[in-house]
Amino acid sequence: MLFWPAVLLMPFVLFGAASAMDYYVDANFGSDDPGSGTEANPFKTITYALGYATSSGDNIYIAGGTYDTALGESFPLGMNYNVSLLGAGPDVVTVDADQSAAHVISCISDGSPVISGLTITGGLAGAATAYSANAFGGGILIWNCWPTVQNCIITENEATGANAGAAGIACVGALYGTASPTIRDSIISHNSVTTTDTADGAGGGIGCLAVYWGTCDITIQDCAVVSNSVEAEDSSGSVAGGGIGCAVADDSNDTCTAQITNCLVLNNGLSAPVYAHGGGIYGHLSDLTMLNCTVADNSPDGVNVSGNTSTLTNSIIWNNGDDIVDMTCSDISHCDISDGTCDGTSGNISENPQFVSMGNGSEYDGYFLYFGGESDKSPCIDTGDTTDEPYGGAGNTEYSTDVDGYLDMTGGDDVDMGYHYVYGGLTFITLESFEASCRRGAVLLSWETGVEIDNAGFLIYRTQGSSPDYTLIGGLIPARGGPARGASYTLTDTDVAMRVSYSYYLIDVETNGRWTVHGPVRARCSGLPTADRPPRSVSGIRADRR
Repeated sequence: MLFWPAVLLMPFVLFGAASAMDYYVDANFGSDDPGSGTEANPFKTITYALGYATSSGDNIYIAGGTYDTALGESFPLGMNYNVSLLGAGPDVVTVDADQSAAHVISCISDGSPVISGLTITGGLAGAATAYSANAFGGGILIWNCWPTVQNCIITENEATGANAGAAGIACVGALYGTASPTIRDSIISHNSVTTTDTADGAGGGIGCLAVYWGTCDITIQDCAVVSNSVEAEDSSGSVAGGGIGCAVADDSNDTCTAQITNCLVLNNGLSAPVYAHGGGIYGHLSDLTMLNCTVADNSPDGVNVSGNTSTLTNSIIWNNGDDIVDMTCSDISHCDISDGTCDGTSGNISENPQFVSMGNGSEYDGYFLYFGGESDKSPCIDTGDTTDEPYGGAGNTEYSTDVDGYLDMTGGDDVDMGYHYVYGGLTFITLESFEASCRRGAVLLSWETGVEIDNAGFLIYRTQGSSPDYTLIGGLIPARGGPARGASYTLTDTDVAMRVSYSYYLIDVETNGRWTVHGPVRARCSGLPTADRPPRSVSGIRADRR
């Protein structure tokens, strides 16, 4: 859960003061002038801010807006050593390279920064030389560094040409170096690789490669990898890893490992004249540990790994054509596999998981588990292996797999198979819009939800100008939506002055006291019946960690 301008402490004590090493960027109100970069006087572009944020530990806080070449951005955005990019949320911050560069963001030997709260799009990787950095990572290139990418949407990036690969996120350990990123609470969707020669293309969504005595060690947790693709145009071309692909160039010198936990891998695809391996997940001479994943509707196969040792536990592998390729049953336990692979061994089954939809319209809706009561439920509920549950056996008491939000591991039950949502991974309390506008000397706040699960209600907080003080507007506004429906809400702030800028933050409060912050949206009333700038709307499914 990430937001601008700082760290939320609790609903009534909101934000701490920024340190001397914090810089602020605002596409709508900022200015790229020397002396800017403060919260009160932010920079306009991320590019300009990176020229100032050069010390290890610096943070760049990015307000809502579109950051593209028209604004003045220069791509790729090259990360400085241990300098983090912290966006207000992927629903309000878009970083769009518009195919002007091989990467939107590049992290090359730049330590362990955090990249969060961004929609990252428009990268176009491609290079004529094998294993060239520009051949990989249209969205994000991670080369011999250890970043955390969280609460991001990486979408509609490309890698094309000879030796192309890893259109969404590329993780490359090369030349005795190590790449060890953590990708969590993010959506990687609609990224595409197109190869134009006989070389293999791999990793439509996420690609991991170890080359020249390199090491790649990636953690992918609580993510949705959806509708990515790899295609070979040459008549001798081959492809692999439509969703996630991991490989080494030389198994005697290179090492590639991946921990894939609690992920949705859906509707990814491969197309090639020669061979196409691993429509969902692919591993070549790599060690993959896959735990509590749902891998469904990928083509031409689901999970395809060869060489080394990989394990698959507590997962649902369904409707992928050939669901499992080159794995032995001794490495697969407590999984539901549609083609019958390993059925009846080590807790594995081949029964309809009874997927159901929340009806929220997202492309990863429709993969929840039916629960009508203890005697009427999906066969994947309570049939996993508790000793291998996610997060080191800490317990799934705040996670659910079913459409009614029935929390896992309650009453001493066994862990469920498949991807878990609610308080872990992608949240399905969705905010469709949040707006502020002036109405007759007051500010009208309106918001609409798509789905609400265990939501107690909402709080609105306001700041004035550059003041660090936050004021609660009214009290708790009770929730009116539910798992199958959203609701519309309004609140009027009458205690406003003309020609003063106000920022509003919306907090959804769960029944257990947890909360998520949305916004800010801003209004500056001039006495006219509307605000002096168009209200900011946010839309789409959020990827906040709860």
